[in-house]
This record gives sequence, structure tokens and C-alpha cells, in this order.
Amino acid sequence: MKKISLTNSSTYSPAAVSRYVTFNVQPNKPSKQIRYFFISFLFAFISLVSDDAIAQLTTCTGCSSSDIKVKRVYLADANGNPLSSSCTPGTPVSAQICVDFDVTAQTRYGFYFGFEYKIGSTTYSQSQCYAQAFSQGPFTLCYPITYNCGQSVSLLSTLLGWGNQVQDLNTFCNPSNLTCQSLNPKCYTSTNLPAVEAPLISDFTSTTACQTGQSVQTVTFNGTATGGTPAYTYSWDLDGNGTFETTGQNPTFTYQAAGIYAVSLKVTDSNSAGAVSDVQTYSVTVSTCTIPALPVLYTYFRAQSVGEGIQLEWETSLEVNHDHFEVELSTNAIDFKRLSDPISTPLITAGNKKAYRYTDTKAHTGPVYYRIKQVDVSGQANFSKILSIVFSDTTSLLELSPNPVRDQLNLRIQSTQNGEADIEIIDLMGKRWSKSSILKIEQTHQHTINTQSLPVGQYVVSIRIGDQYFVRRIVK
Repeated sequence: MKKISLTNSSTYSPAAVSRYVTFNVQPNKPSKQIRYFFISFLFAFISLVSDDAIAQLTTCTGCSSSDIKVKRVYLADANGNPLSSSCTPGTPVSAQICVDFDVTAQTRYGFYFGFEYKIGSTTYSQSQCYAQAFSQGPFTLCYPITYNCGQSVSLLSTLLGWGNQVQDLNTFCNPSNLTCQSLNPKCYTSTNLPAVEAPLISDFTSTTACQTGQSVQTVTFNGTATGGTPAYTYSWDLDGNGTFETTGQNPTFTYQAAGIYAVSLKVTDSNSAGAVSDVQTYSVTVSTCTIPALPVLYTYFRAQSVGEGIQLEWETSLEVNHDHFEVELSTNAIDFKRLSDPISTPLITAGNKKAYRYTDTKAHTGPVYYRIKQVDVSGQANFSKILSIVFSDTTSLLELSPNPVRDQLNLRIQSTQNGEADIEIIDLMGKRWSKSSILKIEQTHQHTINTQSLPVGQYVVSIRIGDQYFVRRIVK
């Protein structure tokens, strides 16, 4: 394959090109040789000094000949080799955008190539005319460009034009001939072009914010990827332990303490010939939050399973300019809807402590999330922490066996949250038949409960680990 690389000596931005003009000399006819040389030199001179006068055509109506077509586009180094991913996101990269062509007809004499491309969100155009012959088969042209590592590069449109006769070499690159009218029908234009092949580059940014009631900032990460073969898979090591335990393009994470954390993103593409991965690691600074004085201080907010549903309980030790509470429900922990009417009267008052209760009697499947919306007398709202409850008879997060149960019940809890776990068995009338606590220190924990004393009937098993609840039904 013939490959032609162009030097950056013209005025085009961001990667200007210079014109190369070649010609053939017939040694057996000296007078014509001199005349031919002079004419060729003249056109070469005009070509070199008239860059600004030549319109950079990148598309023409009616150009549909298939004599020459674009087959492949890729980013390359100075030697024309495809780029590697060894660059730091945001740093300048000097490279070439190389285009593979294929001449499907006989030799073509003279060749014009105009193209429009985009780097990031900025569009550029280039055009180049070659007073030389291109024989049947593939050839490659390369053009220098400069972009920042991680920026996307795409080809938007191309215009190819050529001459069919040897004598076209003398006049083809004349500026007056480089018009849509002159090129037609010996031309081809397209906007349906191959993707620019580029190395896979991963990158990410992060933003920190203080959430209500939290003493340490919550960090939201935004992963990006360019090059390689979409679609991409995003994996994160958020705590610097070397394990990529979090997935998703834009995760949110709350650290236990302020500090500087090494965070790594690994992006893997979908290359059918063998997936390629790229990893970027940055330091993320997490700061403490100043917790403003709230109109209400909670002593606790908890949930428990009762015969008629899920009973939510909360207690306050201070209420200043407080008006009422509302219970809110969500299925994704993001979009909440009001579940209860305004609750302004406590169930129990003891000194400065006030206890409230609300029972959700609606049937739910899968995980649901509860929170308390507190509204003050001016209409301003604050929110409590979120309780997570998993309702399911088939979830793999909590496995109970056997079911129906006889003398003992085997529990298998699958959760990333560790700590003390409270386990209760309650009948459908709300009577508690069993209550125990265990210490969960691993992601997967197994436990056995003696159920010999349970009468025949239906029961609800409720497990609380921190703010996460699991609810399952069993039969004896």
C-alpha cells in the first residue's frame, strides 16, 4: 500500500498541510521535457502560493462515482503506525489522521481530497490536491493534527475528485478546476464514513457535596471514554485497595472520614478480537461538612415488620419551629413520593422526647426506601436518613431454607453492609415469636435459628443491618 504523509508547512488549522506535486518526464523528447517541466513547475508554484484562494470543498451534490472510496480512518504516529493509549488525558498529542483509500478503477490522474472533521466539539476542514497518478488498488494519505489526549476525533464528510486522463496532471490542481461543477461526475462525496480508529482512553471527574446530616462530603464520579470499540464497561476502585468493586459510569460514594483517596477507573471496551482496558488513577480530596443546626433532632428512625405491613418509628429530642412530618417512599432511593398525610401529633411525649409512628400497609415487591420529610413553619423541608427494605420471596440477598420450615431455619445473608444484625420472627397478627442479634463481619453470612417452638402458621422474618432491612415470609 502506498502511504503519503504531509508536512505541516501551510496555514490550515489545527493541522495545516503542504501540497506535493509530482510529474513524469519523457527523456526521449528533450524539448517537450523542458516544456512539460516548466508547465508542471508553474502549476506547482501556483499550487503552493494559492492555498487561501482554493475553497476547501468537503461535499458536493451529485458526486457518487465509486472509482475511489474511503475504506478506513485511524489516528497514527509520525511513522503512520496506529497510536497506543500511552498518553495522559488532557495533554496535547501530535499525531496524524490517516485515511485508507481504494482505487477500484484504472489509474486516476490527479486527486483532490477535502474533508471535514471534529475534535471534541470543534469542527475543522482541510483540502489537498495531488498532481500525480494513483494506480488501481489501495493507498493511504496522512495529515498531521494536534488534539488533547482523550478528546474524540470524528470524520464528518469527505469529497474525493480525480482526473481520468494523463494530461489531467497538468491542470487538475488549477484552483479554477477545484469546484463542484468542474469535479462532477468524477468525484465521490459521503457523510456515512467509518469511525476514526483511536486508542481507548479512560478519564473521569469528580464533584463533592455535603448532604443533609452528613459530616463528610459525598463524592459523585463521572466516567468517560473515547476510542476503542464501544460499548464500554466501567469499573471503579474507590478506596484504593486495588479491587474494582463498584460498577457503573457515574457512581456516588460517601467516605467514612475526610482525607485524600486514590481512585481508579478501569474502562473495558467491546472489541470482538479481544477486549481492551485502560485505567486512570487520580487523587480525590474529601473534606468534612459543617452540619447546620436543624429544626429537629432525631433520636432514632427505624422500621419493623408487623402483621399488617411495615411499621416506621421515629423519635425526636428537639423540635424548633417545627410544623409537621411526611413519610416518603421510593423504589430507587432517588425519586421519592409522599406516602402519608401530614403527621403533626406525636404518639408519645416524654419530657423533651416525642415518638411518632406510621404503618405502611401497601404490598411491595423488591427493594423500597423510606425517609421522613420534616417541614418547618416557614415551609422549608429537611429529610431524614433513608431506610432500605427488601421485600421478596426470591431475592438472592436473603435466602431462607427450608421453607416450609420445621425444627430449624437456615439464613444466608448477602449484603455489603456489616455490623450487628437484628433478626425477628413475627406472625401475621404482629406477635413477636423470636428475637436475636448476630454480628455480621463478612459480605456473606450464614446463621441458624431454632424454630421448634413455633406453632403451625405463617410468619414474617425481618432482618435489620444498620439502615437496611430484609423481609421474607415463611410457613411452618
